[in-house]
Amino acid sequence: MDSPAYGAWNRRAWGQACMGLGDREGGLAHLRDAARIFEALSWQAMLAGSLLRLGMALHDAGETTETRAILERVLHLGQKTHEVYESACALAVLAELLLSAGEREAGRQALEEAAALVPQVGLPWHRAQTLLHLAAGWLELGEVAAARNHIEATLELAEAEDLRAVRAAALRFREKNLPSLGAPGSSLASPA
Repeated sequence: MDSPAYGAWNRRAWGQACMGLGDREGGLAHLRDAARIFEALSWQAMLAGSLLRLGMALHDAGETTETRAILERVLHLGQKTHEVYESACALAVLAELLLSAGEREAGRQALEEAAALVPQVGLPWHRAQTLLHLAAGWLELGEVAAARNHIEATLELAEAEDLRAVRAAALRFREKNLPSLGAPGSSLASPA
């Protein structure tokens, strides 16, 4: 189709697919292009969503400085669009970044703000991603029970909504970070 908006939407989806397939450079290039197009079209809600995905991809790639700037931009756009989906997820990822950088007070504040927004997040992918990053943030703070609750909520939602990539990420997180707690319902599982 000869439509810049549809082209940007397709670039965003292609960027996420490339990242999922391990083509980091291609994925980042498509996500950046999508963001540039939505910015040129002044489509702020789609720009926020594209920047969120770009920020998360950069976070996964370990690019903390650029990730932080992009997530802060998502939060700024969220104030204009009044959509909580991107803001909640951006806050959760930003909290994780702040905590891993040793900024405990700012990280905890961002984590609590993200957690407060979760009930307003109706879109399954956004909600599951937010829960997943909240789990990581709580774990950074040493609050294992909260991390466990959030990862189990992520898994439940991901299974119900067939969010396979999120489910796989949540399972990897649980296996790597919470193995001593055992599977839900096992004798090793900690009480909720």
